[in-house]
Amino acid sequence: MHGRIQRLELFAKNFDGLSDSLRPSTIMAASRHLQLMNVCFGVCLIAAAFCSLRVITTSSNYATRNLSLLGLYPMDQKTALLLNETHQPQGENVSIPSQFPRFIVIGAQKGGTTALTEILKRHPNVMANRLAPKEPHFFDFYVTKQDEPYSDPAFLCGTRQRYLREYFNLNLYQRLSKSRPIMAFEKTPSYIRYVGTAYRVYQTLGRSVKLIAVLRNPVERAYSSYKMEHERGVPMDESFDVLIRKEIEALRSAGLTKAPLMKDFDEQLLNHEYDSYSFAPVGSMTFAQRREIVQNTTTPQKGRLRKMKDNTIYAGMYATQLSEWLQYYTLGVDLMVIQSERMTKSQAHLLDVLTEVQEFLGLPVVEFSTSVVTKVYSPVPAVPSLRGLSVAGKEVDRLSDRTSTYLKAFYKSYNSELADLLGEDWRGVWD
Repeated sequence: MHGRIQRLELFAKNFDGLSDSLRPSTIMAASRHLQLMNVCFGVCLIAAAFCSLRVITTSSNYATRNLSLLGLYPMDQKTALLLNETHQPQGENVSIPSQFPRFIVIGAQKGGTTALTEILKRHPNVMANRLAPKEPHFFDFYVTKQDEPYSDPAFLCGTRQRYLREYFNLNLYQRLSKSRPIMAFEKTPSYIRYVGTAYRVYQTLGRSVKLIAVLRNPVERAYSSYKMEHERGVPMDESFDVLIRKEIEALRSAGLTKAPLMKDFDEQLLNHEYDSYSFAPVGSMTFAQRREIVQNTTTPQKGRLRKMKDNTIYAGMYATQLSEWLQYYTLGVDLMVIQSERMTKSQAHLLDVLTEVQEFLGLPVVEFSTSVVTKVYSPVPAVPSLRGLSVAGKEVDRLSDRTSTYLKAFYKSYNSELADLLGEDWRGVWD
């Protein structure tokens, strides 16, 4: 405080034209004013700290009170709670609605997930996650640490609360559920291929949630993904052929495949020595070992490290990805896998798929009008679209017959693995 008085006196001496407002008595008044300001500031700090403590305490009490409601029950009881049942912890009446999503569309990217969910949102008993973000990415981007303490009730509760509040419109849910049962859902197509996501979903939501995967011919999916980058305005300074060559080389370097390089494959074709078995997966490697490589491998790309899970080719190796989900969820019970081609074959086939989805989810089956289906999704054969060159007014590199043949040969063994997991209905569907 003495230093402030000295500075005010020096200010008065250096400016002769100042008024008498800076006489010593005024200076002392100013110093007392500064003292008062310091006291007020200190009081504000104490009040802010107290309020923060109250918020933390209140949040902690809220979390503690709801721990039993948010996952510390046997699975069947937790499932009942999430189905609009009521539980009374510690003598309090607490209604637990199914705010957590009743189902999640987990993939695959460019498989037709957007079209499917846009139609399902028109069901009177279905509510999607918030419009922004369209795809939450909660379990593959937001919560991604390997040492997540799911055994800690406070962590589990906090994770669920955050997921609930940030990605779902609870007020809308409450309004809608007053007149009819409502199923909330979300869609993040990258969930299927990101290692560890199945574990995080299971730990957070258990088996009270159902999962849907839509799988597309991996060759067509890869090219569609390439076109999507053009639509997003991502600079593509390499052709699709060059991209595939680099992705295959990355898989080979990581030890995930022994597939021949494209230049060697060309020679095989010229000499009529093509052998599809040369593309077979590494025989001694389990699904778990593959996923570990994917999780821990990066490749340099344009001055940065790119994770193997984002590899365009790996995105179509469905069996490796689904094998992790099948550790926690049962096919046909809480995991439904749809062939994308069934949705694009005709409107009649699409309507059949929609009926099957509603039955799988336990929804009242409604017949979506032809106008709704046509507006959202006009089924067309997928192959002709691969030859289209114009995307958002830009020229897009063609999918050449050479690359298409190579990718078809590459995926043949991986598609066979998928049939081993999902059943004979999947055998040879993309050959």
